[in-house]
Order: sequence, then structure tokens, then C-alpha cells
Amino acid sequence: MAMVNPRAKHATRHKYLLKRLVKTLRSAWGMLIEMEPTAHLSYSNPKQPDVAAANIGKGHVRLVGDLKLTSSLACKGGDRLGWKGAFVAFGNTERALLDLVLGHAAWPRPEGGGE
Repeated sequence: MAMVNPRAKHATRHKYLLKRLVKTLRSAWGMLIEMEPTAHLSYSNPKQPDVAAANIGKGHVRLVGDLKLTSSLACKGGDRLGWKGAFVAFGNTERALLDLVLGHAAWPRPEGGGE
């Protein structure tokens, strides 16, 4: 779940984006897509996922997802792009997101190149 920061209105942006994501997923898989399922303890205990779907994954397994909102503007700029990354789509967030989702941190990164 998203951390609530009233000043940044993060919870509002998270909920809006989650609703749009679920609407898009339901256009392909219909009501198999659940938004913030309440009966989640059998497959996600104790955390409630943002999105879940039964029998649509490889081998007909349940897929469970958590929506993460990032901001290039709020990023510390530790990437090679620094402050310039705030003006490029995913400029300061792409590498960290790839590491988080795909585990790219386990492999050496190319110098001076993209992923």
C-alpha cells in the first residue's frame, strides 16, 4: 500500500492511478481482476495487495500486484543524470525500478549505456 502523505496528496494519486490500471486490466481479463481484494489472507498474509487475479498467470496461477508511484522530481538524483533526470521520463527512477522489479542489481550494469 502507498504511504499516505497529505501534503503531497500521494494517496489520492495512488487511488486514481490504481483505478485506471484496474479498468485497463479488466478490458482484457474482465472481472477476474480484483482491486484491493478483501479475501486475500490465503495468498497474501497480512498485506492486502492492490491488484489480484486468479487463473491468468502462466500455468493458471494467481497473480498479485502492488502499485508503486515514483517521482523523478522527488528523487535524490543519485543516478548519472542527476537533476537533469527530473526532466526526462523515468530519468532518475528507471534504474531503481528495474532493480526492484527485475532484480537487475544482481548483474553488473553497463557503463554509460541504457538497460
